[in-house]
Amino acid sequence: MEALEPRLLLDAGAVLDAALDELLVTDRGLDVPPPGYNYSEQDAPAKGAGGAGVTKILNVPEYIWYHGCAPTSGGMILGYWDTVAYPNYFPGDASTQTNDVNDRIASSGHIADYVPTPDRTPPPPYHTDDCIADFMLTSRVPDRHGWSNFGNVDDGFIDYSDFVGYSAAHSWNETYGDLTFGDLKAEIDAGRPMMFLVDSDGDGGTDHFVPIVGYRTDPSNQYGCHTTWNRAPGEPLVHWYDWQGKSNGHPWGIHGGTYFHPCWGSPDLAGVEANAYPEPRYWGDTLTFAYGVKNYGSAA
Repeated sequence: MEALEPRLLLDAGAVLDAALDELLVTDRGLDVPPPGYNYSEQDAPAKGAGGAGVTKILNVPEYIWYHGCAPTSGGMILGYWDTVAYPNYFPGDASTQTNDVNDRIASSGHIADYVPTPDRTPPPPYHTDDCIADFMLTSRVPDRHGWSNFGNVDDGFIDYSDFVGYSAAHSWNETYGDLTFGDLKAEIDAGRPMMFLVDSDGDGGTDHFVPIVGYRTDPSNQYGCHTTWNRAPGEPLVHWYDWQGKSNGHPWGIHGGTYFHPCWGSPDLAGVEANAYPEPRYWGDTLTFAYGVKNYGSAA
């Protein structure tokens, strides 16, 4: 069934926005894991669990790093919504990382203006913002290609959504502690992926944004993500990490998370799982047509 359109809704009005401005995350600027990175046992599927735990994974497309981990991770989240019910986020098919998808993550104008080269610093005036990296203010600090400020990514989601015609979208940040495992479960169960700022190397400082695509409760409470890095042969699509705050000696600890709701304060319905039965064989046969309706909004 076709997704219900249009989704050009009125602004939901003033809402809580816990924007956090204190952090700038270093992005290595590569599409491969850092030296010494090893896909550890905690990433592997639980063994001998007996099916006692709960695992929930959303069908979020995987994109590889493109001019910033925050816009790439945000692009995966918006790519998910594009395939579900919001087709304005990307031109064409967002289920894979096409050239059109890359251009909306970081446009040619963004690359020309903000990606440093050895022989020039681009003078103003700059191009008009037209991609996720622009609206997240990625690479705006000189010589910091791919860096994004945690306090800007939620506004980036909102501003890019407004740019493509979805004015009812809302996003906000929470730090670990205020952000709980129960909050993550509630978002994933509602069909809404999140984005986390994490400490991937366990040195106590933030260094990477990742899209959060699921959770599981066995072998422990864990979040599932795409890393934005090219995977080694045999490496699974979803990586699992323990639910814990960032600290020395604990890789993939969480600093905070970014919520994203494409339709804040209003119901937003889309048809899902349509089918007809029994299969008709002749003209005039009686059949039943059934379909589900999913509410992706933030109100009933």
